Amino acid sequence: DKAAVLLFKATTIRNCGDKGVDMAMDIAKEVILVDPDNLSGPFLVIIYSGEKRRSKWGQKVDKSEVLSIVQVIDSVLQQDIKPFLRVKYQFEKLQALNEMCKSESLATQERTRMRQTCTELVEELVHTTNKPHTLAYCAQFISRSSRKIRQAIQLVEMVLESNPDDVYVNAKACNIY
Repeated sequence: DKAAVLLFKATTIRNCGDKGVDMAMDIAKEVILVDPDNLSGPFLVIIYSGEKRRSKWGQKVDKSEVLSIVQVIDSVLQQDIKPFLRVKYQFEKLQALNEMCKSESLATQERTRMRQTCTELVEELVHTTNKPHTLAYCAQFISRSSRKIRQAIQLVEMVLESNPDDVYVNAKACNIY
């Protein structure tokens, strides 16, 4: 099965630094063309895109690339997928759009629309997952609104109760406080 071979190739090449991630993304996109019903291709594209964005933290985000990833995520979310995968995809979409909102090239109206989408994703994630990193990220997002700071503190404190030694959760809590 060609898609399976390509998936194996993508996951192997991905471990070869930044260029490996770029090549793996291209191979995963090829999987989507070869076997459109296989959700592993879009999943890898989304994961690798997130890795690429995070490795370039602080640099400008490529708007067209992020929007194409969001389209892939939206197409996957239209499928009948398991709840934990839905949370994963929604979280990846939230992170991508949140990074996009920081772009200076966005028009005010477009930024407002993306922030609204992010807010809706955060609200849904808070009600559908118990993953500490996802909830801590959502709490930090919520804390941007001075009207919702109490809600953000309650959420991050709830996460801290069950994960007091988690560095990521503690870092997000520090950002909120």
